[in-house]
Amino acid sequence: MKLSKKTFLYSILLSGIIVIMVVGYFILLYPSLYVEHIERNNYNSIVALQEQYVKERSYKNLDAKNPTATITIDIPLTGNELTVTNHFFNGKVTIKDTDFILMLDKLRYYAKHPKEMDENTDDWFDTSLLKEKFDDYLTDLKNLPFVVTLDTNHAPEYEWESFSKNHMISDTFYISEARVVQGESRYTTYLALTITDNSIVATIMSVTTPDMKDIMPVVFQSLPMIVAVVALLVLLLSQIFSKWIITPIIRLSSHAESAKRIINMDIVPINLRGNDEITSLGKNLNELYEKLRKNYKDLEDNNVILSLENERQEVFLRAFSHQLKTPISAALLLVQGMYEEIGKYKDTKFYLPKVKDQLISMQKIVEDIIYLSHRSENARMEEQNLDDIVTASLKELEIPITEKSLHLDIEGNTGTITTDNEMMKMIIDNLLNNAVYHTPDNGRIRIIKSYKKLQIINYGAAIRENLLPHIFEPFVTSNDRQKGHGLGLYIVRYYAQCLKCEVTVHNMNHGVEAAVVWK
Repeated sequence: MKLSKKTFLYSILLSGIIVIMVVGYFILLYPSLYVEHIERNNYNSIVALQEQYVKERSYKNLDAKNPTATITIDIPLTGNELTVTNHFFNGKVTIKDTDFILMLDKLRYYAKHPKEMDENTDDWFDTSLLKEKFDDYLTDLKNLPFVVTLDTNHAPEYEWESFSKNHMISDTFYISEARVVQGESRYTTYLALTITDNSIVATIMSVTTPDMKDIMPVVFQSLPMIVAVVALLVLLLSQIFSKWIITPIIRLSSHAESAKRIINMDIVPINLRGNDEITSLGKNLNELYEKLRKNYKDLEDNNVILSLENERQEVFLRAFSHQLKTPISAALLLVQGMYEEIGKYKDTKFYLPKVKDQLISMQKIVEDIIYLSHRSENARMEEQNLDDIVTASLKELEIPITEKSLHLDIEGNTGTITTDNEMMKMIIDNLLNNAVYHTPDNGRIRIIKSYKKLQIINYGAAIRENLLPHIFEPFVTSNDRQKGHGLGLYIVRYYAQCLKCEVTVHNMNHGVEAAVVWK
């Protein structure tokens, strides 16, 4: 399964869990929170209503949760006249019954002495007496203990919950709440009492308390829309998230695909933003491509060098076999003539030295080739004093220099260089030997030493123009007398390549200049 699908399914699963949590919240937690909020709001409403009425003694500017069921009774501390008020009427009730007046006086006393009321509650509120009085008055409505006339309706049966709360706001402000249930409806009645200097103010407010059963249908009606919105949002965010995750991976895949088609490994690095694992993968791929490119470049360079070396060896072997062919044929011819005592070859004392010379020539060629191969594979790069190497090479040429009466001019100072002592001495030996050999008697050789450069100029000599482009090839020589075998400059160039330096030989006015330059 592709990463985009895996990410998409993971997002769907995660979003489904979130939807279940949200729906569970609306079903299980939200209704109870809503009920608690309404109850707290009702409580704050009765507190504000009681405080405002005590100040204004009027419902004109008051706001009640349930105005039809909210009523305030103002009981003066003296007298038998009560004030009854709500949003729809203001009335006075005059109590005529002496027993009721006595109960009212006790209420006033205990309102000022609440501690005594807790101990003697039944003393002032005689429910049996109250019921008896009302039964008597109900049989004769004309003799009611009140001045007002009241219309009575049949009161349904109420089931009181075993729930009540009392709140002491201050020493003179008291609130009590009780909850009643009628069928599936629930009501809370609040009674607020405030004692002033000249009266006792009582306010009763009944409100409907919301039930969870009333809220649940609303929640269930909202569920389809909630689920649809959440599902749409989940799908949209999942698509965006999947695209955001998969885009850099697609770029990495395309980049790797294009890298396969590049022959020379010249790959442009991919640029990814961020600090996540995919960005880290992109950086690692860039580093990998850079190492591959470097290795490919090194391998390509080595292949070029190897190709040139193979070509050089092929040319060298052909020239070597051709060069050995002549002395071998000559030696065999001489030996065969002497063996058969044909004509002049009977004089073995004369021709045996010539055979020896041919064999010595072949031996020299073989030794040079063996040394050339061995030394190049065992180079030892160390700090060497070039002046000492030049001095040692000139010392070995003292005899031919003296015999030809050559004049040497040595200038400058090169100092130390990092090189292989034996290979560098072989280079300088060959160049100085060529200069001494090709300089005429009483001629002049000039040696100029400077920073990273050595020049050897021999005056009075010249290299044929047709030979000049081939002087570094094996077995190419300008010696018409065939005393050399033509490997000197070839060895010089080979060792120069091993030591990372450059050797040039060219004609100049009245002489030939050979130069060695270190990079």
